[in-house]
Amino acid sequence: PTPDLHRYDNLSVSKDVRDSRLSPTYDSRSRNISGDVHYRDTVEKSMQTSQNLMSVVTGSLIQKQEQPKTRPVSAANKQPIKKISNSGKQRSNSRKKLELEKNGLAGAVTDIMIKEVGASWVSLCWKKPSVSRGSPVITYKVETWLCGEGAFWVELGRTPIPQFDAFNLKPNKCYHFRVTARNKRGWGDAIMTTHKVDLSKPTQMPVITSDLESIIKALKDSPVRLSV
Repeated sequence: PTPDLHRYDNLSVSKDVRDSRLSPTYDSRSRNISGDVHYRDTVEKSMQTSQNLMSVVTGSLIQKQEQPKTRPVSAANKQPIKKISNSGKQRSNSRKKLELEKNGLAGAVTDIMIKEVGASWVSLCWKKPSVSRGSPVITYKVETWLCGEGAFWVELGRTPIPQFDAFNLKPNKCYHFRVTARNKRGWGDAIMTTHKVDLSKPTQMPVITSDLESIIKALKDSPVRLSV
């Protein structure tokens, strides 16, 4: 069979066309692809810059919006917190003081007085502690110090009432006395006499020298004179 020349011509033409399509110099598609890549790069860069600008703008707007909101809230909240803290401190201090008073020792007695002085005895009295500290006084301890015969205290006795009579003292001697109050928490501060008590100078009591009638008659609201 004889070959068909026209068929080969078509094949050659199609080959040339195919070669021309594959060559990068004449291919329009390759140019379009390279252009698309460049376009994409520019678009991505522009989007990044626009996003950066938007973030800066939105960040500044958020800061400006937040500043006026946070400032008055913080200023409004600071003042009541200080007031609450001060009142809380005052309440805690008052509670501590009350607890200390309740759990504290007895207070100190005041105004020790010598009612009477005898040849070998002394009668004392004093005032109760001004501060009870939540617990009443249970007892008082009375001590004495003999002047000139050693600087030490000797307990004479205890009494539940604010007075005491000390007996069996040495005549013509000088004594100091001190009193200490006690409650359920313990002994308080001791208070001593400001001046020593001299037994050589007993208290002079009034004496009736003349005899008086056992019954005296007088009118109502009239003055009466008694001779001693």
